[in-house]
Parts: sequence; C-alpha cells; structure tokens
Amino acid sequence: MIISCGSPFLNGPTHPQLTILFTPLQHMSHAAAIATRYRFDEGPIRDYKLQIPGKNGSYAVMLPKMSDQDSVADLVAARRLRAEVYLPHSTNVLLDFNVVGAADAVRAIACQ
Repeated sequence: MIISCGSPFLNGPTHPQLTILFTPLQHMSHAAAIATRYRFDEGPIRDYKLQIPGKNGSYAVMLPKMSDQDSVADLVAARRLRAEVYLPHSTNVLLDFNVVGAADAVRAIACQ
C-alpha cells in the first residue's frame, strides 16, 4: 500500500491518494481492469475497477476519492482496510492492512 501525492491535472495541485501496488505478477495476462472490493473498518463495501499497468508485470490499483471528501479521509479515520482484488486467471487476493497511524503518514508527505 502506498500513500502518495497526485493530481488528475498536469499542473494542478496535488492531494494524497491511496494505491495498492502489485509487483511483479507472474503468469498474469493483460487486464483491461482489475475488480476490487474494499472497506474501511466495518463501513460499506465498495466495488471499484481500475488498473494502471506498470513495467515488468506490475499493476497499481488506485482507490478512488469518495464523494466530496478529502481523498484519504476514510483512511486516516480508520483502523483497518480490507481489500479483495480479483486478478484474472488467478486466485483472488485478500489484503488486510492495519492503518492506525495513517494520519501521520499523510501529514509526512505534505502534498501541495
């Protein structure tokens, strides 16, 4: 799991974003989108499909900003993030992150 600064605009202001990175995935064929279900603590289960292919078989699944909140508001308020990633031609991957302290990590990257 990576917390980084990003912007949907080339020269726009950056904001924190949350990415789950898989590197490298052996025996993985090209996928147009990777289905992901995730939830913070006991909150609602969210379905999402996004995939950004990387180099040498890596894939990044960026968890989206929800509503008009800060893009990592749910993360910094949570204690746990669970994500189930449906990889094509493979078994599903269940990830369980302890995210206590995420607020400190978001402050440390100081997006501008």
